[in-house]
Amino acid sequence: MRQVKSMTLFMREHEAYINRLMEASGDMSSASLEELKNYHLTQIGFLQHERLVHLMVTLAFAFFFIISLAATWFYLNFLLLILDLLLLILLLFYIVHYYRLENTVQRWYRLHNTLCEMKKPSH
Repeated sequence: MRQVKSMTLFMREHEAYINRLMEASGDMSSASLEELKNYHLTQIGFLQHERLVHLMVTLAFAFFFIISLAATWFYLNFLLLILDLLLLILLLFYIVHYYRLENTVQRWYRLHNTLCEMKKPSH
């Protein structure tokens, strides 16, 4: 059975993989460098999609949190306070995760730019 990796682990492993190949780029053919760029662009696309989904989920939780706070304001109730707290905790975790996704996408853009600037070996 295949083990499911966390997104954070996937991001770290991919970035380390690209960095390792960039360090060894002197041994890489022009075609291999193009393949690496295309592979990395594909991974950026996946991460951008993940980032978009998490942005929507984060905004939804923020909306639910605001609605819950408004309900608590009008109908002071212990259960609504618990709901507020739970939504706040979930919202904070989503914000942290989204922050990591955003920073990773930015780093991967810089990696791609570095890959594009790498000189192709002359024959």
